Amino acid sequence: MQFSDFPLTYFINPGERLFWGYLLSAAVIALVVTGWRLRGVYRFNKDYWLHRSALLDYQYFFVIWFFKVYLIAPLLLSAREVAIATHRLLRDYITPMFDVPYETVAITYTVALFVASDFTRYWLHRALHAFDFLWAFHKVHHSAEVLNPLTFYRIHPVESLLFGLRYALTAGVVTGVFMTLFAAKLSLLQIFGVNAFIFIFS
Repeated sequence: MQFSDFPLTYFINPGERLFWGYLLSAAVIALVVTGWRLRGVYRFNKDYWLHRSALLDYQYFFVIWFFKVYLIAPLLLSAREVAIATHRLLRDYITPMFDVPYETVAITYTVALFVASDFTRYWLHRALHAFDFLWAFHKVHHSAEVLNPLTFYRIHPVESLLFGLRYALTAGVVTGVFMTLFAAKLSLLQIFGVNAFIFIFS
């Protein structure tokens, strides 16, 4: 296991929702919008940060990390495997476009991956609310009594598995299509190593 796999590195990884830059910008925006009325919330308030619901969030954070690293990740197809399979499926039917500028491919690929990921995330989330058997797992996320940054990770392992599979299939198919169309001339527009659109909207 690499150092980057440890849960506390989420605070220094721009690819995670807990990245310190996102937390800082969210706090500043909230304080500005509310006219500084929330400034007391960010001080240590035992009744808030040590609320039983918050304590459960902290536990979920480490439990879900364990499930993702040791149980879910080994079971999932990777986006790379899906991309290769998609490319092999399409390569006999599509003629690559070698003359498209690198910058055009990079911008198009970045936008396509962001839009496809956001689209599939929306519909999976909607399905989690629409079907009773999926809501049984998703309601864990909506059971929080107080909210904090770690509430994002209050999810059932089955939901984590579904979202991991969604990402692998979405990113893999989009990447495989672009590999075929542009002869693997791919690169994401990135900020701090993260898809530029994901960084901006996180």
